[in-house]
Amino acid sequence: IGLLQVLHGNSAAYALLTEGEVEFKDLQIASYGHVFRSPHALPAPDLSLGALASTCRAVEASAHLSLPDRNRLSLALHWYCQAAQEDGVDGLLKGWIALEVLAMPDTSDISAIQDSLARAYGLTRREAGDTFLIGKLFGLRSRIVHDGRTPELHGAVNLYLQSIFADVLADHLSLPPRR
Repeated sequence: IGLLQVLHGNSAAYALLTEGEVEFKDLQIASYGHVFRSPHALPAPDLSLGALASTCRAVEASAHLSLPDRNRLSLALHWYCQAAQEDGVDGLLKGWIALEVLAMPDTSDISAIQDSLARAYGLTRREAGDTFLIGKLFGLRSRIVHDGRTPELHGAVNLYLQSIFADVLADHLSLPPRR
């Protein structure tokens, strides 16, 4: 599910999170259930033949990874799915965990993420850092985790982090960047 969501959009696949119950009593309608993001609110997925070919290339590339790298990829995609279902601080932290599992296996140094983006976009590490603001995202994550801050986040921040994940994943699988 995670790979399909990264490659084709969050509405390409999703898991049912809840069901609502509606009661008609005394001409009153009541609905119970958890809030969930409707797939109809998301952009339509790209299910073209070209998209299918890119999915096949991603699956093939992941099959050539070492076992620890495949396990990390699976875990990163799990956290990506979790992030795609959340808003605010929860979405940001889950998205960062996905990115860190994928790109920072044995360090807390963000240069590995910057290097992936630099390769994907033909930039230097510094240019990638300045362009994609990875340090600022890492600082935001650090303020939340270490300082206990709970900032109000625009939904675009989490979508942006998901886009960065998609480009870093493409780099790790030697695929063209999603841009």
